[in-house]
Amino acid sequence: MVWLSGMYARCSQSMYMERYLFPRNGLPILRQSPRFWRRAQKLTLKGVTITVFQSAKTKSRGISVVEILIALGVLAVIVSFASTSFSTANNKAELQAAVDGVNFSIQGARSTARVLETAVIMHLETNPDARQQSISFSFPDRNAELGSNALPQEFQFPADVFLMADESAVHFDSRGMVAAPIQLRLISKTDERISESVLIQ
Repeated sequence: MVWLSGMYARCSQSMYMERYLFPRNGLPILRQSPRFWRRAQKLTLKGVTITVFQSAKTKSRGISVVEILIALGVLAVIVSFASTSFSTANNKAELQAAVDGVNFSIQGARSTARVLETAVIMHLETNPDARQQSISFSFPDRNAELGSNALPQEFQFPADVFLMADESAVHFDSRGMVAAPIQLRLISKTDERISESVLIQ
């Protein structure tokens, strides 16, 4: 009977070690539970030496130099696209502001001609070498007594917008009309693909 009890104890210990310390895949593991440690202590007290093999923990892997370079490359591409989009949007906004200024000047010339019942000349500074292109106004010589205070305000183009026109001056009659249509073309100096046309008729 004593022999059977000792045999049963050894079999139980062997089964416990096989189950908790050495799984079927053959890799030793450590059961981090109070129950395991209590059982381990009991086995030690019975004279059984247990060698606990703790599986190697996965070390926290840092970021490699290659990953940093890849991330920086992706970030550079994103910044490049964002910068290009921002620059294009800024150029379009600046050109649109110039178009609005031209339309306002044309409307001012028409209104002045109709109210004063006199001709108005709109001068276009299209010289590319000019410090800054602009639109100015004047009355014909015979109406010089009206004074410049009655004329529309001079408009100056942004530095990055270039004006092209077939004529250097546009003549509005007393009805605010022109003898023949004249087309103005505004082009962005930073990106010539961005342009707008204004037709005076």
